[in-house]
Amino acid sequence: MLDATLDVLVSDGAAGITHRKVAARADVPLGSVTYHFASLAELQAAAFARYVALRAEEFAAAFAEVRDRAGL
Repeated sequence: MLDATLDVLVSDGAAGITHRKVAARADVPLGSVTYHFASLAELQAAAFARYVALRAEEFAAAFAEVRDRAGL
């Protein structure tokens, strides 16, 4: 559901995020989204945390390959 929320954010902007759109994008029942995320604020915060975690993993992998300052 969080990846679906990020997809909706990219396609429709922050104002376009709705429980219904996320459910459709995630191919899950609407009730599943509202059960786990009662408010849009909760859903958006969790999706943002997911985005940050994904980017952090990418940076960690990239920095793991750096052997010296010149590699930066």
